[in-house]
Amino acid sequence: MIEKFPLSFGNGELLVADYAVFSTSFAEILLRHIPTLKKIEFFAKEESFINSCAEFVEDTLVIENFRALKDGERPHLIYKGYVFLACPAAEGEVVVAVLSGADPLLLQKMSKTWLDEKVELVEREFHLLKQARVDVQTGLLNLANLHSLLDSGSSHNNLLLALVELPPVSTSLKYSMKYTHRCVSLLKTFIRGRSILHYLCHNTFALVLQQGEAKEASTFEASLVAYLKKSACPCVHIGSSTTQLGGEVRTGTEVGLSLLDEAWTALHRASKRGPFSFCEYKRLAFPENQQLAPPEPALGRIIGRWTRRLSSFALVLFSGDNELSVATELIEPFVSEYRKVAVGTELYVLYPTARCRDAENWVEDILTKVADSEKSIHISAGITYYPFADIRKSETPFCCKKALLHASFFGPSSLAVFDQVTLNISGDVYFGDGDFTLAIREYRRGLKCCAGDVNLYNSLGVTLAMMNRTKQADECFRNGLAIEQDNFMALYNIGLSMQSQGQKNEAVEFLGKAFDVRLAEDVEPHFINDLKLQLGILSCETGLYQAAIKHIESWLENEGDSSGAGKVYYYLGLSHFRLGDTRPAIKALERALRFDCFDDRAMSLLGRLYLQEKEGVDIALSLCKKSVELDPDNVEYKMYLAETYMSIGDCEQSRKLLKRCMKRTVIKSYAQLLMGEGYLQESLVTRAEGWFVKVLKQNALEPSVLQRATVGLKYCASSRAKES
Repeated sequence: MIEKFPLSFGNGELLVADYAVFSTSFAEILLRHIPTLKKIEFFAKEESFINSCAEFVEDTLVIENFRALKDGERPHLIYKGYVFLACPAAEGEVVVAVLSGADPLLLQKMSKTWLDEKVELVEREFHLLKQARVDVQTGLLNLANLHSLLDSGSSHNNLLLALVELPPVSTSLKYSMKYTHRCVSLLKTFIRGRSILHYLCHNTFALVLQQGEAKEASTFEASLVAYLKKSACPCVHIGSSTTQLGGEVRTGTEVGLSLLDEAWTALHRASKRGPFSFCEYKRLAFPENQQLAPPEPALGRIIGRWTRRLSSFALVLFSGDNELSVATELIEPFVSEYRKVAVGTELYVLYPTARCRDAENWVEDILTKVADSEKSIHISAGITYYPFADIRKSETPFCCKKALLHASFFGPSSLAVFDQVTLNISGDVYFGDGDFTLAIREYRRGLKCCAGDVNLYNSLGVTLAMMNRTKQADECFRNGLAIEQDNFMALYNIGLSMQSQGQKNEAVEFLGKAFDVRLAEDVEPHFINDLKLQLGILSCETGLYQAAIKHIESWLENEGDSSGAGKVYYYLGLSHFRLGDTRPAIKALERALRFDCFDDRAMSLLGRLYLQEKEGVDIALSLCKKSVELDPDNVEYKMYLAETYMSIGDCEQSRKLLKRCMKRTVIKSYAQLLMGEGYLQESLVTRAEGWFVKVLKQNALEPSVLQRATVGLKYCASSRAKES
């Protein structure tokens, strides 16, 4: 069987969506051909035209002409100083270009012939521009379009540009192209119209978002990395930059293209951090502005000199909770007898003590005296005791800074002492920044302070898993369970780890336990939702179809419109199919294809069901063919396609496919059954009988296969008896 070449140049047909994607460039083309225009808009629907052009709301004549343009009854119209052009799109659709502000003298001289020529020229240039801006392999916008978009959009939009590198495991052309198409599908599912997606080259994509779509770039990147990792991408690197850098929104013609350089720089840094990592350019450009920017080394040396002869002490960092609260001014009167050093508006104070609670009581007293809620004056403090765990004296200023971040969780006028919880928080900050190496260091240091902290084991395990250090991650989760056997996060995390390693039965066991204890802890709702999702998928994959339907339907109640719903509908359809519930299966699979029209699994199974329910052999054949085109190595798809060919009487084509399917032990018996039924269909009883005998010699046959082979063999025997 000849396999279809995966690249196609297509016919360059314009889609309705193209007039929105390329609106700026299309407008430039029109302006070049029809000068003096001041405004150019494209309308695919009458409602949007009326809403945009208020002067035509009650003008029935222009609305009738707009409809005539949409219906293809006329190519253009000049009316009340406006020029209306009918721009053709695929499947007989028409987009109307409304041009306004043209010079009145030019409008008077416009003839029908002149406009006809211009429309033809413009349409050809629209096609050429699309061909130049679209990648052949993926059908996505390409680097040329990204340059144009950044160049035109940077001066007035607060943009986020993210470069996503998804390198494939194999470098073979066939695998690489298949993997690229899968990545395109995953990214489209994730962004769901929130971003303009581009394909650059070598499995590197560019996402352009309005900053409002991703208020914090690291949050967007972390969720995208987690989504792609869970979707079995072997490696994910993301680098990003925004027009808002250093606290200011940059404008100007060169800013847009500089975003590309900055995102590329961040991507290069991310690629050095591990297989699943991300990096924001602003964290490279302005490290001093980050939450945990380390203090100047000179400060550590100062503290070292002060404490050279001290065996124990407390270092306190006072900081204002807002601009009105300046620690250096407010705290100074209370600490005049102590050694202190100011860093900006913050104040470090050395408190000599050998007892743990002394410094805390002293600081609490100062914070209470300073606080003035009516004037919004509040000071918070971070305290580090020495000696503590393995920290050095020179590290105490940075530890105070981490403790101050810890204190911010308690509200204004709060204090926190540096401990294992502080290190968990600082580790989470590094994790959120994409710096997994520093996060691991913080979590491990926290465990040195308190080896029985389950939260630290969970945090460390998740970070190790993000770096593909699976065995170490599992060990962390098991250590957590040894301390607290019903800890939800430990059960949930080790369940996901088992799932990623293909140990599905073990994953169901751990995730099932997590589901049982979910109400005993204060668990965030998104963890519960994801637990239902993973349990639904795993239950389907392990044959627990009733449980799969229960969990999936529960998940769909909250997340039915989310980016991952398409995949979930496939598993819902598969579960119903395995239980023999054909109508719910068809409904679920149809919804799966509405989310992702390139879901080859849903296509193949839906084609099989359409054939089974006699809902259109042509549609079933088309779906099965397309699934084989999308995944030509999948022998199950070929087997279902062979079954479809057989149903239309093309037994020769069916047999060609079935011969390939017999190489797979899992489906060999079903392929042999179809061979027998095909020969029986052609009244070749002897050959059919031979294949049915082969089927019945197989071990552990499915009941339906056993029944069909037995019936076929009996029919062959009765036919031979009649002949004799």
